[in-house]
Amino acid sequence: LPAFLKTAWAMSVIDLDDTIKAVCRILLKDVSVPWQIRVRRAQALMLLSQIFLRASQAAASASGDQDIKMKVEEAIHAGMREK
Repeated sequence: LPAFLKTAWAMSVIDLDDTIKAVCRILLKDVSVPWQIRVRRAQALMLLSQIFLRASQAAASASGDQDIKMKVEEAIHAGMREK
């Protein structure tokens, strides 16, 4: 089961990464809006990424990466028991 969880985690990361890239591409290459709007969108994305990065660093230092992975594993196990 741990191999399954590692695979599921990796697939989730890949899916999130692909989705974020697609959304950013759409936001930044939208020719239906002026270039000034696209620049503002890029600035907003940079700010948002900095906020998420700081939050993830704070969470990792507060509970440790292993704790987060253990919580995900426990949640998946609990979900499997319910079915």
